Amino acid sequence: MDQAGTTTSQLGKSHCLVKNFREPTRAGGGVFLGACRLASDYLVALCDDPQGACANFVPPDQLRAQIDLSIGEAPLASPRQLLPILESYLRFMPKTNHVAFANQLYGGTTVAGVVGELFAAVTNTSMSTYEISPVSTLMELELIHKLAAAIGWRECPTVDGIMCSGGSNANFLGMLCARQQAQPQCKESGLSGTTPLSAFVSDQAHYSFEKAALQLGLGIRAIYKVKSDDYGRMRADALEEAVQQSEKKGERPFFVCATAGTTVLGAFDPVPAIAEVANRHRLWLHVDGAWGAPVLLSGKHRTLLAGSELADSVTWDFHKFMSVPAIATMFVTRHGEVLHDGCSLQSQSVNYLLHQDNADAARYDLGRKSLACGRRVDSLKTWLTWKLLGDRGYAAAVERAMELAQTLALMVTAEPTLELLEQPAYLNVCFRARCPPGCDDANAFTLRLRDRLVRGGRHLVNYGYVRCGSVAALRYVCTNFALRDADLRAFLNEVLDAARATQAAAL
Repeated sequence: MDQAGTTTSQLGKSHCLVKNFREPTRAGGGVFLGACRLASDYLVALCDDPQGACANFVPPDQLRAQIDLSIGEAPLASPRQLLPILESYLRFMPKTNHVAFANQLYGGTTVAGVVGELFAAVTNTSMSTYEISPVSTLMELELIHKLAAAIGWRECPTVDGIMCSGGSNANFLGMLCARQQAQPQCKESGLSGTTPLSAFVSDQAHYSFEKAALQLGLGIRAIYKVKSDDYGRMRADALEEAVQQSEKKGERPFFVCATAGTTVLGAFDPVPAIAEVANRHRLWLHVDGAWGAPVLLSGKHRTLLAGSELADSVTWDFHKFMSVPAIATMFVTRHGEVLHDGCSLQSQSVNYLLHQDNADAARYDLGRKSLACGRRVDSLKTWLTWKLLGDRGYAAAVERAMELAQTLALMVTAEPTLELLEQPAYLNVCFRARCPPGCDDANAFTLRLRDRLVRGGRHLVNYGYVRCGSVAALRYVCTNFALRDADLRAFLNEVLDAARATQAAAL
C-alpha cells in the first residue's frame, strides 16, 4: 500500500482496461466506450457542419488556466474522470480533418486510417520482429512493393525500405545510405581522418537535410543549397557548378536530393537532369517525395515526377496527401543491401531480440534494417487506407485535387483585391491580398491578415515566402479529399473579410 492508501490490487481492479472490458459500464471498459463515442461524435460533427469553425485558438497561458494539466500523486477514483479531459482536448485542438483546414501539408483522413490507429493501439506491439508483429510485417513489405512499382523499380530485385517516423527521418536515411556507399568505413571508425563529404539540395528543399548533416556528424556547412529557377525548381547547371566548386575544395560530393513538391510552391525538381549530374560525379540521388510522390499514382500527372526510376532512394509520406493519420512515412531504396549495411549491427548485444536461429529472420525481422528498436505499427493504417481506396481511388483523388488548385487560382485571379503570386505547379496556391492605399509594408499586412484568420478560427491557412524569399504569401494546399469548389469560395470570402478588417484596424 502506498502513502495514499492505494494497493496494487486496487489499481489493477479499477484501472485495468482488459479486466473490465467485458463489463462496459464499469471502470476501464466504460471509459473506452465513452471515449469511442466522443471520437465518433467528433468526426460525425465535422461531416454534418462543414462550415463550422475548424479551430478554437486560445493563447498558452489562458489555455493552461482552462484545463487542469497537473498530474497528482494519487490515482483517479475512476478512469471515467478522464472523459471530461478528453472533451476539452477535442474542443481546443484544431480540426485537421475539417475542409477549412489548410495549414499544413496534410488534412483529412479516412475511416480505415482511424480504425487502423485504434487497432494498432489495441494490439500494442512493435515492428522489430515477425514473431511479435506478423501481419503488420507482411503489410509493410507489401507497401514497399507497391511503392517500388509506382516509382518504376518493379523489376529491381534489390528494392527494400522501412517505415519511419516522418519525412525528416526518411530523408536522414537517404543521406545515411549515401554515406554508407561513399565511405563504408565510417560505420566502424567514424569520420575522423576521412575526406570531408558534401551534399547538395535546392534552396527550396526541406530543412531536414541540414538536420541530417548535423546528426551524421558532417556539419551543416556540408550542405550546399543549389539555386532554383523562377518556378522554385533546382537548376541542374547550378548543381554542376556547385559540385565542381566542392571538388576543388578537396571535398567528396556524395549526395544530392531532388525535391518532388516543395513545401511552399509545390515545385518539382527536374529529376532526369539532376540524375545526369549525379551519374557524372557518382552522387547518391535521393528524391524527397514526402509531399509530391503521390502524383506517381495518376497516369495523368505522373510526368511531374518523370525520371523517378533513376533515384537511388525516395521519401514518401502517406500522411500528407494520401490521408493516412499522421505519422506514416516510407523510406524506399533500390539498394536494399546498402540500407541493411548502414543500419544493422552484427554485435552480440542484439541477439536477445534479433535471433540468428530463424531461417526467415533476415527477411522478416524488420528491426535488422531499422535504426530504432521499438517502432510503432504504421503499416496497418496505411495498408487499410490503400486497400479501401485502391490505386484508382488515389489516382482520382490526385486528379481532383489538381483541378481544385487550378480552380482556386482562377478564383484568386478574378478578385481585384487579391494577387496570385505564382501559377500552381501542384496543390499549393500562393497568393496575397493587395496592400491597401497607405500601407507601406505588404508583408506585414499579409502576416496581420493571416493572424486574424487564425484567431477567427473559421479557416486555418499557413504562409511562406516566395520570389527569392522577398514576398510573404498565404499558402493554401488542396489536401482534403472532401474539398469542394464551394469550400474554396467560402475560404476566399473569409480572406476578403479579414483583409477589410485588417485594413480598418490600421486606420
